[in-house]
Amino acid sequence: ELGTRSGVSTAALLAGVERQGGFVHSVDIEDCSHVAEGHTQWFFVRGDSCNPEIVDQVDTPIDLLLIDTFHSYEQSTAELSLWGLLVTPGGVICMHDTETFPGVRRAAQEFADKHGWPITFVLPCHGMAVIRRPE
Repeated sequence: ELGTRSGVSTAALLAGVERQGGFVHSVDIEDCSHVAEGHTQWFFVRGDSCNPEIVDQVDTPIDLLLIDTFHSYEQSTAELSLWGLLVTPGGVICMHDTETFPGVRRAAQEFADKHGWPITFVLPCHGMAVIRRPE
C-alpha cells in the first residue's frame, strides 16, 4: 500500500489478509505508524514511495499493489516504474482517484499500455484503475 493516511484502505487490506493470509506493507511519507500499531500482519515504512531504497524495506513480490499517494502524473508514473513490475504474475495494481485526478488515470493507462496488461476503470468513489498482470 503506497499512501496510508488515516488507514481506511489499510483496514480493508488487513481484513483481507486476516482471512486469506499474507501481510500488508504500508508506505507513507508521513508517520502513520499508529494506524494499525501492533497488528501482526502489518508493517509500516515511513518514506517517499518514489525512493528506490524504500523498496528494499518491503517484502516482494507483491500480489496487490494499492497506490493512493500524491495525485500527480509524475508521482504516479514514478511509483508505477518503481513498484509495478514487482507485482506477481496474476497480481493486481489498483490506483485510486483516477477520475478526480486525470494525471493518475493517464499514468495508469500508459503503464498498462506499455506492458500490455489489461486495465479497467471502476466508479464510483473518485475512480479506481485496476491493472492486472497476466499470468
